[in-house]
Amino acid sequence: MLPPYKIHFTSDISYSGYEETDEKPVVLDLLQLTPELEETLKLGQILEFRAGGEEDEVRLVTSDQSFQVSRVGYSNMLMMCEGVSDRNDTQIYEDCGELEPKEASCFGIAQQYLEILPDRPSVKCLFENIPVRGYPDFIEFDQLKEVVRCSDAELSGMIKEYNFFQVEDAVFTVGAQDEIEFIKILMQTYEFESFEDNGFELPAIQQLLCPEDADDNEKLIPEFILQGLIQLYRDVAEPSTNYVKINREKIATRVLQLMLKIADNKISVQDLITTFMDESIGGEYSKPMFKSELVEEERLDSAGKKTVVQIYSKSAVEEVKNCLKFCSLSMDSYLKFIDVSLLDDNPKIRFDEVFRIKSRWSEEDLTKVFKQITHKELKLSALTIKYCRRITGKNGKKLFVLKNTA
Repeated sequence: MLPPYKIHFTSDISYSGYEETDEKPVVLDLLQLTPELEETLKLGQILEFRAGGEEDEVRLVTSDQSFQVSRVGYSNMLMMCEGVSDRNDTQIYEDCGELEPKEASCFGIAQQYLEILPDRPSVKCLFENIPVRGYPDFIEFDQLKEVVRCSDAELSGMIKEYNFFQVEDAVFTVGAQDEIEFIKILMQTYEFESFEDNGFELPAIQQLLCPEDADDNEKLIPEFILQGLIQLYRDVAEPSTNYVKINREKIATRVLQLMLKIADNKISVQDLITTFMDESIGGEYSKPMFKSELVEEERLDSAGKKTVVQIYSKSAVEEVKNCLKFCSLSMDSYLKFIDVSLLDDNPKIRFDEVFRIKSRWSEEDLTKVFKQITHKELKLSALTIKYCRRITGKNGKKLFVLKNTA
Protein backbone atom coordinates (compact mmCIF):
# COMPACT_ATOMS: atom_id res chain seq x y z
CA MET A 1 0.00 0.00 0.00
CA LEU A 2 1.28 3.47 -0.92
CA PRO A 3 1.76 6.06 1.84
CA PRO A 4 -0.99 8.67 2.36
CA TYR A 5 -0.60 12.31 1.24
CA LYS A 6 -2.30 15.48 2.36
CA ILE A 7 -2.79 17.61 -0.76
CA HIS A 8 -2.91 21.40 -0.46
CA PHE A 9 -4.69 23.31 -3.24
CA THR A 10 -3.36 26.82 -3.61
CA SER A 11 -5.22 29.78 -5.06
CA ASP A 12 -2.88 30.07 -8.03
CA ILE A 13 -3.41 26.60 -9.51
CA SER A 14 -2.67 26.55 -13.24
CA TYR A 15 -4.90 24.84 -15.77
CA SER A 16 -2.91 22.78 -18.25
CA GLY A 17 -3.48 23.20 -21.96
CA TYR A 18 -5.62 25.55 -24.01
CA GLU A 19 -9.32 26.31 -24.00
CA GLU A 20 -10.79 27.87 -27.14
CA THR A 21 -13.65 29.36 -25.14
CA ASP A 22 -11.47 31.73 -23.11
CA GLU A 23 -8.38 31.87 -25.43
CA LYS A 24 -6.03 32.45 -22.50
CA PRO A 25 -2.31 31.97 -23.18
CA VAL A 26 -0.95 28.52 -22.34
CA VAL A 27 1.14 28.57 -19.16
CA LEU A 28 1.36 24.82 -18.53
CA ASP A 29 1.09 21.77 -20.78
CA LEU A 30 1.58 18.01 -20.73
CA LEU A 31 3.56 16.32 -23.50
CA GLN A 32 3.33 12.66 -24.45
CA LEU A 33 6.66 10.97 -23.71
CA THR A 34 7.41 8.54 -26.55
CA PRO A 35 10.52 6.32 -26.71
CA GLU A 36 12.06 8.74 -29.22
CA LEU A 37 11.58 11.74 -26.95
CA GLU A 38 12.75 9.84 -23.89
CA GLU A 39 15.99 8.92 -25.68
CA THR A 40 16.44 12.53 -26.79
CA LEU A 41 16.07 13.81 -23.23
CA LYS A 42 18.43 11.16 -21.87
CA LEU A 43 21.07 12.43 -24.32
CA GLY A 44 20.62 15.94 -22.95
CA GLN A 45 19.23 17.31 -26.21
CA ILE A 46 16.69 20.10 -26.50
CA LEU A 47 13.06 19.69 -27.56
CA GLU A 48 11.82 22.68 -29.51
CA PHE A 49 8.44 23.79 -30.86
CA ARG A 50 8.61 25.49 -34.26
CA ALA A 51 6.06 27.39 -36.31
CA GLY A 52 6.55 29.68 -39.28
CA GLY A 53 3.72 32.05 -38.33
CA GLU A 54 0.78 32.55 -35.99
CA GLU A 55 -1.56 30.57 -38.26
CA ASP A 56 0.83 27.65 -38.85
CA GLU A 57 0.46 24.33 -37.08
CA VAL A 58 3.10 23.86 -34.40
CA ARG A 59 5.57 21.00 -34.80
CA LEU A 60 7.92 19.49 -32.25
CA VAL A 61 11.52 18.93 -33.34
CA THR A 62 14.55 17.22 -31.87
CA SER A 63 18.09 17.36 -33.25
CA ASP A 64 17.20 14.99 -36.09
CA GLN A 65 13.42 14.37 -36.12
CA SER A 66 10.16 16.26 -36.38
CA PHE A 67 6.68 15.39 -35.12
CA GLN A 68 3.09 16.43 -35.65
CA VAL A 69 1.49 17.82 -32.51
CA SER A 70 -2.19 17.53 -31.68
CA ARG A 71 -4.14 18.31 -28.51
CA VAL A 72 -6.04 15.38 -26.97
CA GLY A 73 -8.68 15.79 -24.26
CA TYR A 74 -9.85 13.23 -21.69
CA SER A 75 -12.66 13.11 -19.14
CA ASN A 76 -10.68 12.38 -15.96
CA MET A 77 -8.89 15.15 -14.11
CA LEU A 78 -5.16 14.78 -13.54
CA MET A 79 -3.58 16.62 -10.61
CA MET A 80 0.05 17.72 -10.93
CA CYS A 81 1.67 17.87 -7.51
CA GLU A 82 4.96 18.80 -5.87
CA GLY A 83 6.33 16.88 -2.90
CA VAL A 84 5.22 13.42 -4.05
CA SER A 85 7.95 10.77 -3.98
CA ASP A 86 9.15 9.18 -7.18
CA ARG A 87 7.39 5.85 -7.71
CA ASN A 88 10.72 4.01 -7.87
CA ASP A 89 11.75 5.41 -4.48
CA THR A 90 8.39 5.01 -2.75
CA GLN A 91 8.22 2.54 0.10
CA ILE A 92 5.29 0.12 0.03
CA TYR A 93 3.50 -0.54 3.35
CA GLU A 94 1.23 -3.39 4.38
CA ASP A 95 -0.79 -1.05 6.58
CA CYS A 96 -0.77 2.75 6.34
CA GLY A 97 -3.40 3.34 9.00
CA GLU A 98 -1.01 4.74 11.62
CA LEU A 99 1.19 6.75 9.21
CA GLU A 100 1.11 10.52 9.29
CA PRO A 101 0.13 11.81 5.79
CA LYS A 102 2.92 13.47 3.88
CA GLU A 103 2.54 17.08 2.73
CA ALA A 104 2.16 17.77 -1.02
CA SER A 105 0.83 20.71 -2.99
CA CYS A 106 -1.16 20.74 -6.23
CA PHE A 107 0.13 23.32 -8.71
CA GLY A 108 -1.81 22.29 -11.82
CA ILE A 109 -4.86 20.48 -13.16
CA ALA A 110 -5.01 18.83 -16.58
CA GLN A 111 -7.72 17.30 -18.74
CA GLN A 112 -5.71 17.30 -21.96
CA TYR A 113 -2.22 16.60 -23.27
CA LEU A 114 -0.15 17.05 -26.43
CA GLU A 115 0.07 13.90 -28.55
CA ILE A 116 2.95 13.59 -31.01
CA LEU A 117 3.29 11.50 -34.16
CA PRO A 118 6.43 11.06 -36.29
CA ASP A 119 6.22 13.05 -39.51
CA ARG A 120 8.28 14.23 -42.45
CA PRO A 121 8.97 17.90 -43.15
CA SER A 122 7.12 19.35 -46.13
CA VAL A 123 9.10 19.33 -49.38
CA LYS A 124 6.50 21.62 -50.93
CA CYS A 125 6.98 24.12 -48.10
CA LEU A 126 10.75 23.96 -48.60
CA PHE A 127 10.50 24.86 -52.29
CA GLU A 128 7.91 27.57 -51.66
CA ASN A 129 10.15 29.41 -49.21
CA ILE A 130 13.45 29.40 -51.09
CA PRO A 131 13.33 32.45 -53.41
CA VAL A 132 12.27 31.38 -56.92
CA ARG A 133 14.24 34.18 -58.59
CA GLY A 134 17.41 32.53 -57.38
CA TYR A 135 20.75 34.08 -56.52
CA PRO A 136 21.40 36.78 -55.28
CA ASP A 137 18.08 36.31 -53.43
CA PHE A 138 18.37 33.87 -50.53
CA ILE A 139 16.84 32.82 -47.21
CA GLU A 140 18.80 32.26 -44.03
CA PHE A 141 19.03 28.69 -42.73
CA ASP A 142 17.63 29.57 -39.28
CA GLN A 143 14.64 31.33 -40.82
CA LEU A 144 14.01 28.43 -43.20
CA LYS A 145 14.00 25.81 -40.42
CA GLU A 146 11.36 27.81 -38.55
CA VAL A 147 9.15 28.11 -41.65
CA VAL A 148 9.52 24.46 -42.69
CA ARG A 149 9.23 23.44 -39.00
CA CYS A 150 11.80 20.68 -39.03
CA SER A 151 15.04 19.72 -37.32
CA ASP A 152 18.38 21.11 -38.43
CA ALA A 153 19.52 17.67 -39.60
CA GLU A 154 16.35 17.12 -41.67
CA LEU A 155 16.66 20.54 -43.31
CA SER A 156 20.34 20.02 -44.16
CA GLY A 157 19.45 16.66 -45.68
CA MET A 158 16.67 18.12 -47.84
CA ILE A 159 18.85 21.00 -49.03
CA LYS A 160 21.42 18.48 -50.22
CA GLU A 161 18.90 16.00 -51.66
CA TYR A 162 17.16 18.63 -53.78
CA ASN A 163 20.39 20.32 -54.90
CA PHE A 164 19.85 23.69 -53.28
CA PHE A 165 22.91 25.79 -52.61
CA GLN A 166 23.96 26.50 -49.03
CA VAL A 167 26.90 28.77 -48.37
CA GLU A 168 27.42 29.78 -44.76
CA ASP A 169 23.88 30.60 -43.53
CA ALA A 170 22.47 31.49 -46.96
CA VAL A 171 20.25 28.99 -48.80
CA PHE A 172 19.44 29.77 -52.43
CA THR A 173 18.83 28.30 -55.85
CA VAL A 174 19.87 29.01 -59.43
CA GLY A 175 17.79 28.69 -62.60
CA ALA A 176 18.18 25.35 -64.41
CA GLN A 177 19.78 26.79 -67.55
CA ASP A 178 22.05 29.10 -65.54
CA GLU A 179 23.21 26.17 -63.40
CA ILE A 180 24.12 24.19 -66.52
CA GLU A 181 26.14 27.14 -67.83
CA PHE A 182 27.98 27.56 -64.52
CA ILE A 183 28.74 23.83 -64.45
CA LYS A 184 30.14 24.02 -67.97
CA ILE A 185 32.45 26.90 -67.00
CA LEU A 186 33.55 25.06 -63.85
CA MET A 187 34.30 21.85 -65.73
CA GLN A 188 36.10 23.62 -68.59
CA THR A 189 38.41 25.19 -66.02
CA TYR A 190 38.73 21.86 -64.21
CA GLU A 191 39.87 20.17 -67.45
CA PHE A 192 42.08 23.00 -68.70
CA GLU A 193 43.96 23.32 -65.40
CA SER A 194 44.36 19.51 -65.10
CA PHE A 195 42.74 19.54 -61.65
CA GLU A 196 41.57 15.98 -62.29
CA ASP A 197 45.05 14.70 -61.45
CA ASN A 198 45.59 16.11 -57.96
CA GLY A 199 42.50 18.17 -57.19
CA PHE A 200 42.48 21.84 -56.21
CA GLU A 201 42.17 24.15 -53.22
CA LEU A 202 39.22 26.52 -53.14
CA PRO A 203 41.33 29.74 -53.25
CA ALA A 204 43.05 28.53 -56.44
CA ILE A 205 39.85 28.03 -58.40
CA GLN A 206 38.31 31.18 -56.93
CA GLN A 207 41.22 33.19 -58.28
CA LEU A 208 40.57 31.75 -61.74
CA LEU A 209 36.79 32.15 -61.86
CA CYS A 210 35.94 34.98 -59.47
CA PRO A 211 39.05 36.99 -58.50
CA GLU A 212 38.55 39.10 -55.40
CA ASP A 213 39.58 42.34 -57.16
CA ALA A 214 37.30 41.77 -60.19
CA ASP A 215 33.97 43.51 -60.74
CA ASP A 216 30.87 41.34 -60.44
CA ASN A 217 30.24 41.41 -64.19
CA GLU A 218 33.82 40.24 -64.82
CA LYS A 219 33.50 37.14 -62.65
CA LEU A 220 32.80 33.99 -64.65
CA ILE A 221 30.93 32.44 -61.70
CA PRO A 222 29.74 34.45 -58.67
CA GLU A 223 31.70 33.44 -55.57
CA PHE A 224 28.71 32.11 -53.61
CA ILE A 225 27.54 30.01 -56.56
CA LEU A 226 31.06 28.61 -57.05
CA GLN A 227 31.24 27.63 -53.39
CA GLY A 228 27.77 26.06 -53.64
CA LEU A 229 28.71 24.05 -56.75
CA ILE A 230 31.84 22.71 -55.09
CA GLN A 231 29.94 21.75 -51.93
CA LEU A 232 27.35 19.85 -53.98
CA TYR A 233 29.71 17.99 -56.32
CA ARG A 234 33.00 17.67 -54.46
CA ASP A 235 35.05 14.64 -53.53
CA VAL A 236 37.93 14.82 -51.08
CA ALA A 237 41.16 14.29 -53.05
CA GLU A 238 43.32 13.52 -50.03
CA PRO A 239 41.84 13.28 -46.52
CA SER A 240 44.90 14.94 -44.99
CA THR A 241 44.80 17.96 -47.33
CA ASN A 242 42.41 20.73 -48.37
CA TYR A 243 42.45 19.54 -51.97
CA VAL A 244 39.15 18.48 -53.54
CA LYS A 245 38.04 16.94 -56.81
CA ILE A 246 34.78 17.18 -58.71
CA ASN A 247 32.65 14.04 -58.80
CA ARG A 248 31.98 13.56 -62.52
CA GLU A 249 29.10 11.13 -61.97
CA LYS A 250 27.25 13.60 -59.74
CA ILE A 251 27.82 16.34 -62.33
CA ALA A 252 26.58 14.17 -65.22
CA THR A 253 23.49 13.10 -63.26
CA ARG A 254 22.68 16.68 -62.28
CA VAL A 255 23.03 18.03 -65.83
CA LEU A 256 20.81 15.26 -67.19
CA GLN A 257 18.27 16.00 -64.44
CA LEU A 258 18.27 19.72 -65.26
CA MET A 259 17.84 19.03 -68.99
CA LEU A 260 14.96 16.68 -68.27
CA LYS A 261 13.37 19.39 -66.10
CA ILE A 262 13.83 22.03 -68.82
CA ALA A 263 12.14 19.70 -71.34
CA ASP A 264 8.94 20.29 -69.32
CA ASN A 265 7.01 17.49 -71.01
CA LYS A 266 8.29 14.01 -71.80
CA ILE A 267 11.43 13.67 -73.96
CA SER A 268 12.91 10.68 -75.76
CA VAL A 269 16.03 9.28 -74.12
CA GLN A 270 17.82 9.49 -77.50
CA ASP A 271 17.12 13.23 -77.72
CA LEU A 272 18.15 13.73 -74.10
CA ILE A 273 21.53 12.03 -74.62
CA THR A 274 22.11 13.98 -77.84
CA THR A 275 21.35 17.28 -76.08
CA PHE A 276 23.58 16.27 -73.20
CA MET A 277 26.52 15.50 -75.49
CA ASP A 278 26.05 18.78 -77.40
CA GLU A 279 25.97 20.76 -74.16
CA SER A 280 28.90 18.99 -72.52
CA ILE A 281 31.53 20.54 -74.82
CA GLY A 282 33.35 17.46 -75.98
CA GLY A 283 31.99 15.27 -73.19
CA GLU A 284 34.41 16.51 -70.55
CA TYR A 285 32.00 15.64 -67.76
CA SER A 286 30.07 12.87 -69.50
CA LYS A 287 30.38 9.27 -68.50
CA PRO A 288 32.78 7.21 -70.65
CA MET A 289 30.00 4.95 -71.85
CA PHE A 290 28.40 7.83 -73.79
CA LYS A 291 31.51 8.33 -75.93
CA SER A 292 31.55 5.00 -77.73
CA GLU A 293 27.99 3.75 -77.67
CA LEU A 294 26.79 5.09 -81.02
CA VAL A 295 25.32 2.45 -83.34
CA GLU A 296 23.81 2.62 -86.83
CA GLU A 297 20.17 1.90 -87.54
CA GLU A 298 18.03 1.95 -90.67
CA ARG A 299 15.02 4.26 -90.55
CA LEU A 300 12.49 5.71 -92.97
CA ASP A 301 12.84 9.44 -93.69
CA SER A 302 9.94 11.82 -94.31
CA ALA A 303 9.80 10.72 -97.96
CA GLY A 304 9.55 7.08 -96.99
CA LYS A 305 13.09 6.18 -98.10
CA LYS A 306 15.43 4.07 -96.03
CA THR A 307 18.30 5.94 -94.46
CA VAL A 308 21.03 5.03 -92.01
CA VAL A 309 21.19 7.10 -88.80
CA GLN A 310 23.42 6.97 -85.76
CA ILE A 311 21.70 6.41 -82.45
CA TYR A 312 22.82 5.57 -78.94
CA SER A 313 22.75 1.89 -78.05
CA LYS A 314 20.22 0.22 -75.78
CA SER A 315 22.84 -0.04 -73.05
CA ALA A 316 23.42 3.72 -73.18
CA VAL A 317 19.66 4.38 -73.06
CA GLU A 318 19.24 2.05 -70.07
CA GLU A 319 22.19 3.67 -68.31
CA VAL A 320 20.58 7.11 -68.62
CA LYS A 321 17.17 5.77 -67.51
CA ASN A 322 18.76 4.18 -64.44
CA CYS A 323 20.72 7.36 -63.76
CA LEU A 324 17.48 9.41 -63.70
CA LYS A 325 15.23 6.78 -62.11
CA PHE A 326 15.03 8.79 -58.87
CA CYS A 327 13.47 11.86 -60.54
CA SER A 328 11.60 10.58 -63.60
CA LEU A 329 8.84 8.39 -64.93
CA SER A 330 9.87 5.93 -67.62
CA MET A 331 7.47 5.65 -70.57
CA ASP A 332 9.06 3.12 -72.94
CA SER A 333 11.67 5.17 -74.82
CA TYR A 334 10.64 8.45 -73.13
CA LEU A 335 11.28 10.05 -69.76
CA LYS A 336 9.18 12.59 -67.85
CA PHE A 337 10.49 14.72 -64.99
CA ILE A 338 8.69 14.38 -61.65
CA ASP A 339 8.41 17.76 -59.94
CA VAL A 340 7.69 16.72 -56.34
CA SER A 341 7.73 20.37 -55.26
CA LEU A 342 4.25 20.78 -56.80
CA LEU A 343 2.63 17.85 -54.99
CA ASP A 344 0.37 18.46 -52.00
CA ASP A 345 1.24 17.04 -48.57
CA ASN A 346 -2.30 15.70 -48.11
CA PRO A 347 -2.32 12.04 -49.27
CA LYS A 348 -5.79 12.18 -50.89
CA ILE A 349 -4.98 15.35 -52.84
CA ARG A 350 -1.58 13.93 -53.83
CA PHE A 351 -3.21 10.80 -55.26
CA ASP A 352 -5.56 12.98 -57.34
CA GLU A 353 -2.57 15.02 -58.58
CA VAL A 354 -0.36 12.10 -59.58
CA PHE A 355 -3.18 10.23 -61.31
CA ARG A 356 -3.82 13.30 -63.45
CA ILE A 357 -0.25 12.81 -64.74
CA LYS A 358 -1.05 9.24 -65.84
CA SER A 359 -3.88 6.85 -65.09
CA ARG A 360 -1.89 3.74 -64.14
CA TRP A 361 1.08 3.58 -61.79
CA SER A 362 3.51 0.89 -60.76
CA GLU A 363 4.37 0.57 -57.10
CA GLU A 364 7.94 1.63 -57.91
CA ASP A 365 6.79 4.90 -59.48
CA LEU A 366 4.24 5.60 -56.73
CA THR A 367 7.02 5.21 -54.18
CA LYS A 368 8.97 8.01 -55.91
CA VAL A 369 6.13 10.49 -55.44
CA PHE A 370 5.03 9.39 -51.95
CA LYS A 371 8.32 8.84 -50.14
CA GLN A 372 8.32 12.56 -49.23
CA ILE A 373 5.26 12.13 -46.97
CA THR A 374 5.31 8.46 -45.88
CA HIS A 375 6.94 7.22 -42.68
CA LYS A 376 6.58 4.37 -40.18
CA GLU A 377 3.16 5.62 -39.07
CA LEU A 378 1.95 6.35 -42.63
CA LYS A 379 2.88 3.61 -45.06
CA LEU A 380 2.30 3.62 -48.83
CA SER A 381 0.76 0.14 -48.64
CA ALA A 382 -1.98 1.45 -46.34
CA LEU A 383 -2.61 4.46 -48.59
CA THR A 384 -2.94 2.35 -51.75
CA ILE A 385 -5.47 0.11 -50.01
CA LYS A 386 -7.51 3.18 -49.09
CA TYR A 387 -7.33 5.11 -52.37
CA CYS A 388 -6.37 2.64 -55.15
CA ARG A 389 -7.32 -0.59 -56.87
CA ARG A 390 -4.75 -3.09 -58.07
CA ILE A 391 -5.01 -4.32 -61.67
CA THR A 392 -2.87 -6.42 -63.99
CA GLY A 393 -1.34 -4.72 -67.03
CA LYS A 394 -0.94 -6.25 -70.49
CA ASN A 395 2.57 -7.45 -69.65
CA GLY A 396 1.38 -9.07 -66.43
CA LYS A 397 2.79 -6.27 -64.28
CA LYS A 398 0.80 -5.19 -61.22
CA LEU A 399 -0.45 -1.62 -61.52
CA PHE A 400 -2.54 0.78 -59.42
CA VAL A 401 -5.50 2.88 -60.56
CA LEU A 402 -7.64 5.24 -58.51
CA LYS A 403 -10.73 3.72 -56.96
CA ASN A 404 -13.95 4.34 -58.93
CA THR A 405 -12.00 4.54 -62.20
CA ALA A 406 -11.54 2.02 -65.02
